[in-house]
Amino acid sequence: NVGDYRTQSLAFWVIQNVSGEEWKIGREEDWKRCAFFCFQLTSSLLFAIIPITSPSGNFTLAIFLEEFMRFSVIFTLLALVLVASFVTAQEEREAMSIKERWDERYDRDMYIYGKAPTAFLKAKIKAIKKGKAPVLAMGEGRNAVYLAENGFDVTGVDISEVAIEKCKKLAEERNTTLNTVVADLTNYDMGKAQYDLVTNFYYYDPSIFPQVIEALKPGGMFILEQFSVDHLKYRETSRFGPRNPDYLVKPNELLAHFKSLRILYYEDTVVALDEGMHKGTAAVIRLIAQKPE
Repeated sequence: NVGDYRTQSLAFWVIQNVSGEEWKIGREEDWKRCAFFCFQLTSSLLFAIIPITSPSGNFTLAIFLEEFMRFSVIFTLLALVLVASFVTAQEEREAMSIKERWDERYDRDMYIYGKAPTAFLKAKIKAIKKGKAPVLAMGEGRNAVYLAENGFDVTGVDISEVAIEKCKKLAEERNTTLNTVVADLTNYDMGKAQYDLVTNFYYYDPSIFPQVIEALKPGGMFILEQFSVDHLKYRETSRFGPRNPDYLVKPNELLAHFKSLRILYYEDTVVALDEGMHKGTAAVIRLIAQKPE
Protein backbone atom coordinates (compact mmCIF):
# COMPACT_ATOMS: atom_id res chain seq x y z
CA ASN A 1 0.00 0.00 0.00
CA VAL A 2 1.93 3.04 -1.26
CA GLY A 3 -0.34 5.36 0.71
CA ASP A 4 0.56 3.72 4.02
CA TYR A 5 2.32 6.23 6.27
CA ARG A 6 5.02 3.73 7.28
CA THR A 7 5.76 2.96 3.65
CA GLN A 8 6.05 6.66 2.88
CA SER A 9 8.26 7.20 5.93
CA LEU A 10 10.60 4.39 4.85
CA ALA A 11 10.79 5.78 1.32
CA PHE A 12 11.59 9.25 2.59
CA TRP A 13 14.18 7.87 5.04
CA VAL A 14 16.00 6.06 2.22
CA ILE A 15 15.89 9.10 -0.09
CA GLN A 16 16.98 11.46 2.69
CA ASN A 17 20.00 9.29 3.43
CA VAL A 18 20.95 9.12 -0.23
CA SER A 19 20.40 12.81 -0.91
CA GLY A 20 21.58 14.16 2.43
CA GLU A 21 18.50 16.42 2.69
CA GLU A 22 15.75 16.55 5.31
CA TRP A 23 12.26 16.25 3.82
CA LYS A 24 8.80 15.88 5.29
CA ILE A 25 5.94 13.77 3.94
CA GLY A 26 3.27 16.40 4.58
CA ARG A 27 4.84 19.15 2.50
CA GLU A 28 3.80 19.27 -1.15
CA GLU A 29 7.02 20.96 -2.26
CA ASP A 30 9.02 18.10 -0.73
CA TRP A 31 7.04 15.57 -2.75
CA LYS A 32 7.92 17.50 -5.89
CA ARG A 33 11.58 17.66 -4.88
CA CYS A 34 11.46 13.95 -4.06
CA ALA A 35 10.03 13.10 -7.49
CA PHE A 36 12.66 15.23 -9.23
CA PHE A 37 15.41 13.65 -7.15
CA CYS A 38 14.19 10.15 -8.09
CA PHE A 39 14.21 11.18 -11.75
CA GLN A 40 17.79 12.42 -11.40
CA LEU A 41 18.84 9.28 -9.55
CA THR A 42 17.29 6.95 -12.12
CA SER A 43 18.80 8.91 -15.02
CA SER A 44 22.22 8.71 -13.38
CA LEU A 45 21.83 4.96 -12.96
CA LEU A 46 20.92 4.64 -16.64
CA PHE A 47 24.01 6.56 -17.71
CA ALA A 48 26.08 4.32 -15.44
CA ILE A 49 24.48 1.05 -16.53
CA ILE A 50 24.17 1.56 -20.30
CA PRO A 51 27.92 1.57 -21.09
CA ILE A 52 28.24 -1.67 -19.14
CA THR A 53 25.22 -3.39 -20.67
CA SER A 54 25.90 -2.21 -24.22
CA PRO A 55 27.39 -5.11 -26.27
CA SER A 56 29.78 -2.79 -28.11
CA GLY A 57 30.73 -0.82 -25.04
CA ASN A 58 30.03 2.39 -26.97
CA PHE A 59 27.62 4.94 -25.54
CA THR A 60 25.62 6.42 -28.43
CA LEU A 61 22.29 8.22 -28.63
CA ALA A 62 20.73 5.23 -30.39
CA ILE A 63 21.88 2.88 -27.64
CA PHE A 64 20.65 5.29 -24.98
CA LEU A 65 17.20 5.50 -26.58
CA GLU A 66 17.02 1.74 -26.93
CA GLU A 67 17.99 1.20 -23.31
CA PHE A 68 15.77 4.05 -22.16
CA MET A 69 12.76 2.26 -23.64
CA ARG A 70 13.81 -0.86 -21.81
CA PHE A 71 14.14 1.00 -18.52
CA SER A 72 11.07 3.21 -19.04
CA VAL A 73 9.06 0.92 -16.78
CA ILE A 74 11.23 2.20 -13.92
CA PHE A 75 10.11 5.76 -14.56
CA THR A 76 6.49 4.71 -14.93
CA LEU A 77 6.40 2.72 -11.71
CA LEU A 78 8.30 5.42 -9.86
CA ALA A 79 5.86 8.09 -11.00
CA LEU A 80 2.86 5.94 -10.11
CA VAL A 81 4.19 5.24 -6.62
CA LEU A 82 4.98 8.90 -5.92
CA VAL A 83 1.68 10.20 -7.29
CA ALA A 84 -0.36 7.54 -5.49
CA SER A 85 1.46 8.20 -2.23
CA PHE A 86 1.01 11.94 -2.48
CA VAL A 87 -2.66 11.75 -3.47
CA THR A 88 -3.41 9.29 -0.66
CA ALA A 89 -1.55 11.41 1.87
CA GLN A 90 -3.42 14.52 0.66
CA GLU A 91 -6.77 12.76 0.98
CA GLU A 92 -5.92 11.58 4.49
CA ARG A 93 -4.90 15.09 5.56
CA GLU A 94 -8.03 16.64 4.05
CA ALA A 95 -10.20 14.05 5.76
CA MET A 96 -8.67 14.94 9.12
CA SER A 97 -10.20 17.85 10.96
CA ILE A 98 -8.00 20.69 12.20
CA LYS A 99 -8.47 19.34 15.71
CA GLU A 100 -7.27 15.87 14.67
CA ARG A 101 -4.19 17.34 12.99
CA TRP A 102 -3.19 19.24 16.12
CA ASP A 103 -3.96 16.24 18.32
CA GLU A 104 -1.65 14.19 16.13
CA ARG A 105 1.09 16.82 16.29
CA TYR A 106 1.00 17.03 20.09
CA ASP A 107 0.60 13.30 20.68
CA ARG A 108 4.19 12.57 21.69
CA ASP A 109 6.16 12.46 24.93
CA MET A 110 8.23 15.56 24.25
CA TYR A 111 6.90 19.10 24.50
CA ILE A 112 7.40 20.10 20.89
CA TYR A 113 8.02 23.79 21.66
CA GLY A 114 9.65 23.15 25.01
CA LYS A 115 8.42 23.86 28.52
CA ALA A 116 9.93 27.32 28.93
CA PRO A 117 7.95 30.45 28.00
CA THR A 118 8.84 32.53 24.98
CA ALA A 119 11.77 34.87 25.60
CA PHE A 120 9.55 37.85 24.72
CA LEU A 121 6.93 37.00 27.36
CA LYS A 122 9.61 36.38 29.96
CA ALA A 123 11.28 39.72 29.19
CA LYS A 124 8.00 41.64 29.41
CA ILE A 125 6.35 39.85 32.35
CA LYS A 126 6.69 42.89 34.62
CA ALA A 127 5.36 45.30 31.99
CA ILE A 128 2.02 43.56 31.39
CA LYS A 129 -1.06 43.97 33.52
CA LYS A 130 -1.90 41.19 35.98
CA GLY A 131 -5.38 39.77 36.32
CA LYS A 132 -7.63 37.54 34.24
CA ALA A 133 -5.74 36.34 31.16
CA PRO A 134 -6.78 33.95 28.40
CA VAL A 135 -3.89 32.37 26.53
CA LEU A 136 -5.17 31.84 23.00
CA ALA A 137 -4.01 28.76 21.06
CA MET A 138 -1.87 27.93 24.08
CA GLY A 139 -0.61 24.58 22.73
CA GLU A 140 1.07 22.50 25.42
CA GLY A 141 0.90 25.36 27.88
CA ARG A 142 4.42 26.71 28.28
CA ASN A 143 3.27 30.36 28.31
CA ALA A 144 0.03 29.69 30.17
CA VAL A 145 1.80 27.87 32.99
CA TYR A 146 4.44 30.59 33.22
CA LEU A 147 1.75 33.27 33.58
CA ALA A 148 -0.03 31.21 36.25
CA GLU A 149 3.25 30.88 38.12
CA ASN A 150 3.52 34.66 38.08
CA GLY A 151 0.14 35.32 39.63
CA PHE A 152 -2.17 35.64 36.62
CA ASP A 153 -5.66 34.10 36.61
CA VAL A 154 -5.10 32.05 33.46
CA THR A 155 -7.53 30.35 31.10
CA GLY A 156 -5.70 28.35 28.46
CA VAL A 157 -7.65 27.90 25.23
CA ASP A 158 -6.74 25.38 22.54
CA ILE A 159 -8.47 23.22 19.96
CA SER A 160 -6.44 20.14 20.92
CA GLU A 161 -7.48 17.99 23.88
CA VAL A 162 -4.05 16.35 23.75
CA ALA A 163 -2.39 19.75 24.19
CA ILE A 164 -4.75 20.60 27.06
CA GLU A 165 -3.80 17.40 28.90
CA LYS A 166 -0.09 18.11 28.44
CA CYS A 167 -0.65 21.63 29.79
CA LYS A 168 -2.32 20.21 32.89
CA LYS A 169 0.64 17.88 33.47
CA LEU A 170 3.07 20.78 33.10
CA ALA A 171 1.05 22.88 35.57
CA GLU A 172 1.09 20.01 38.05
CA GLU A 173 4.82 19.62 37.53
CA ARG A 174 5.30 23.34 38.27
CA ASN A 175 2.93 23.19 41.24
CA THR A 176 0.52 25.78 39.85
CA THR A 177 -3.08 25.87 38.65
CA LEU A 178 -5.00 27.31 35.70
CA ASN A 179 -8.26 26.86 33.84
CA THR A 180 -8.43 25.19 30.43
CA VAL A 181 -10.96 25.26 27.60
CA VAL A 182 -11.06 23.07 24.51
CA ALA A 183 -12.31 25.39 21.77
CA ASP A 184 -11.86 26.47 18.18
CA LEU A 185 -10.92 30.16 18.28
CA THR A 186 -12.83 30.86 15.08
CA ASN A 187 -16.10 30.44 17.00
CA TYR A 188 -15.01 31.00 20.60
CA ASP A 189 -16.89 33.72 22.46
CA MET A 190 -14.45 35.79 24.54
CA GLY A 191 -17.16 38.07 25.90
CA LYS A 192 -16.95 41.83 26.46
CA ALA A 193 -14.61 43.69 28.81
CA GLN A 194 -13.69 40.46 30.55
CA TYR A 195 -9.91 40.38 30.64
CA ASP A 196 -6.92 42.32 31.92
CA LEU A 197 -4.59 40.60 29.46
CA VAL A 198 -5.01 38.56 26.28
CA THR A 199 -2.04 36.69 24.85
CA ASN A 200 -1.48 35.29 21.38
CA PHE A 201 1.77 33.50 20.59
CA TYR A 202 2.49 31.82 17.24
CA TYR A 203 -1.11 31.63 16.10
CA TYR A 204 -2.23 34.13 13.50
CA ASP A 205 -5.83 34.74 12.52
CA PRO A 206 -6.70 38.44 12.13
CA SER A 207 -10.41 37.59 12.07
CA ILE A 208 -10.34 37.16 15.87
CA PHE A 209 -8.75 40.57 16.56
CA PRO A 210 -12.07 42.49 16.85
CA GLN A 211 -13.12 39.96 19.51
CA VAL A 212 -9.79 40.37 21.30
CA ILE A 213 -10.23 44.15 21.48
CA GLU A 214 -13.82 43.77 22.68
CA ALA A 215 -12.81 41.22 25.32
CA LEU A 216 -10.26 43.54 26.95
CA LYS A 217 -11.25 45.60 29.95
CA PRO A 218 -10.44 49.31 29.78
CA GLY A 219 -6.71 49.44 30.45
CA GLY A 220 -6.37 45.78 29.48
CA MET A 221 -3.41 44.68 27.40
CA PHE A 222 -2.81 42.44 24.39
CA ILE A 223 0.55 40.79 23.77
CA LEU A 224 1.44 38.97 20.55
CA GLU A 225 4.43 37.32 18.94
CA GLN A 226 4.24 35.75 15.50
CA PHE A 227 6.40 34.96 12.49
CA SER A 228 6.53 37.71 9.88
CA VAL A 229 6.55 37.31 6.10
CA ASP A 230 10.33 37.83 6.24
CA HIS A 231 10.56 34.41 7.88
CA LEU A 232 10.21 32.88 4.42
CA LYS A 233 13.73 34.14 3.68
CA TYR A 234 15.09 31.64 6.20
CA ARG A 235 13.05 28.60 5.14
CA GLU A 236 16.12 26.73 3.86
CA THR A 237 18.00 27.03 7.16
CA SER A 238 15.10 27.18 9.62
CA ARG A 239 12.66 24.38 8.91
CA PHE A 240 9.86 25.61 11.15
CA GLY A 241 7.06 28.12 11.06
CA PRO A 242 4.27 28.56 8.51
CA ARG A 243 5.08 28.35 4.79
CA ASN A 244 1.79 29.93 3.81
CA PRO A 245 2.07 33.76 3.72
CA ASP A 246 -1.55 33.99 4.92
CA TYR A 247 -0.34 32.83 8.35
CA LEU A 248 2.51 35.33 8.52
CA VAL A 249 2.36 38.96 9.62
CA LYS A 250 3.00 41.65 7.03
CA PRO A 251 4.94 44.82 7.92
CA ASN A 252 2.82 47.28 9.93
CA GLU A 253 -0.28 45.10 9.47
CA LEU A 254 -0.83 44.84 13.22
CA LEU A 255 -0.68 48.61 13.62
CA ALA A 256 -3.74 48.85 11.39
CA HIS A 257 -5.61 46.07 13.22
CA PHE A 258 -5.01 47.64 16.62
CA LYS A 259 -5.24 51.32 15.73
CA SER A 260 -7.97 51.74 18.36
CA LEU A 261 -5.49 50.68 21.06
CA ARG A 262 -2.42 52.42 22.36
CA ILE A 263 0.69 50.71 21.00
CA LEU A 264 3.09 50.28 23.91
CA TYR A 265 5.64 48.11 22.14
CA TYR A 266 6.21 47.10 18.52
CA GLU A 267 9.17 45.22 17.10
CA ASP A 268 9.80 43.75 13.65
CA THR A 269 13.03 41.83 14.00
CA VAL A 270 15.12 38.72 13.35
CA VAL A 271 15.98 36.52 16.32
CA ALA A 272 17.66 33.21 17.10
CA LEU A 273 15.05 30.86 18.56
CA ASP A 274 15.83 27.86 20.74
CA GLU A 275 12.38 26.67 21.79
CA GLY A 276 11.84 22.97 21.27
CA MET A 277 11.31 22.44 17.53
CA HIS A 278 11.80 26.17 16.95
CA LYS A 279 15.58 26.14 16.61
CA GLY A 280 17.26 28.59 14.28
CA THR A 281 16.87 32.01 12.73
CA ALA A 282 13.37 33.46 12.76
CA ALA A 283 11.78 36.71 11.59
CA VAL A 284 9.14 37.74 14.12
CA ILE A 285 6.86 40.62 14.96
CA ARG A 286 6.12 41.47 18.59
CA LEU A 287 3.37 43.69 19.89
CA ILE A 288 2.01 44.99 23.19
CA ALA A 289 -1.10 47.17 22.97
CA GLN A 290 -3.41 48.64 25.60
CA LYS A 291 -7.09 49.46 25.51
CA PRO A 292 -7.83 53.06 26.53
CA GLU A 293 -9.16 53.55 30.07
